[in-house]
Amino acid sequence: IPLLERSDLRREINPLTYDKVTSDGVDILHSDVETNGIHYVEVHFRPRGIKEDEIPVISFYTKLLSLVDTKKHTYQEFTTEVNKYTGGVDANIRVFSRVDQKPVFTFFTKMKMLFENEDKAVELMLEMLFDSVYSDEKRVKDLLLQEKAQMEGMMQSSGHSAAALRAGSYFTDAANFGDKPS
Repeated sequence: IPLLERSDLRREINPLTYDKVTSDGVDILHSDVETNGIHYVEVHFRPRGIKEDEIPVISFYTKLLSLVDTKKHTYQEFTTEVNKYTGGVDANIRVFSRVDQKPVFTFFTKMKMLFENEDKAVELMLEMLFDSVYSDEKRVKDLLLQEKAQMEGMMQSSGHSAAALRAGSYFTDAANFGDKPS
């Protein structure tokens, strides 16, 4: 098996190149990288007026997005459509930390698809974001219990990670955000 030496590695970093376009007041970053026909899309926006104690609730709702019915599909049908036309659609919250500044809380959704499925994939992402239905209380309760079980399992199997996250929460606002239950 060939081994690398430190001298085999370049010290220079390849710069990330992208084009910035503004459309209807929205900044769009496009990176022209060969992806073998796969299109990657990530959409970020900053919600306004969110209180810190609401963050865990928002995090849970983002996890529900692709797991509940929409106005057009049951959650099983929606999952089938997503699997048929995309390589996955995901939504979550993220915090970006800058030196000497407060952390920036963002909501994001991302997906990947073949170029020929782009229109249908975007349609599904918009359906997930704007047409999800949370009125099935039994389904939401089941998903909440499932999330609770996953969190308990993570604590049991990776307690050291939880402890490191808690320790970091005392040093930075961004780590404190990550320590909130979601």
